[in-house]
Amino acid sequence: DAQELGYSTPPPFDAGIDRPLVVGSVFRFAPVKDPMLWIETARLVHEALPGTKFLMVGDGPMRKSVERAIEAAGLTEQFELPGLITKGLFPYLRRMDLSLMTTRTESLPNAVIEAQLAGLPVVAPDVGGMAEAIADSDTARLPERSAPALAAAVIAGLQDIEWRKDVYERAPELI
Repeated sequence: DAQELGYSTPPPFDAGIDRPLVVGSVFRFAPVKDPMLWIETARLVHEALPGTKFLMVGDGPMRKSVERAIEAAGLTEQFELPGLITKGLFPYLRRMDLSLMTTRTESLPNAVIEAQLAGLPVVAPDVGGMAEAIADSDTARLPERSAPALAAAVIAGLQDIEWRKDVYERAPELI
């Protein structure tokens, strides 16, 4: 239910030209979601686009490992980890320019549906039911599940303002 999630009519599209771009996601910090691959992908994105920020919304048994991996990658200043958010998710999604998933498998990924409802383009591996949660072929990029492939798709997506704007305008209605 979009209203229960806190969805409201989106503000005008913001290309992020005058502020850092934000790659984010909402997920459980657990082995199946592979937050270590998420952090490695972020490291590669940061190498190519140093001003990029990263927003991982969630919590779970790997929280401490996630924090240590971010620190070991030298990315503490680029990351925000607000923890588990059960109400008022949309303000976090609105801060993102692109949603990244690195999961090993999925049945029906609610986070991907919610991201598109917020107008976010999605980069995620084509695993399990991921493709079934994509609004249409142009709202997501589904590369292989590796840090270089995911990072390349994120970098290309962040640099493609027209694609991000198109998804921002079309995806909520499609969802």
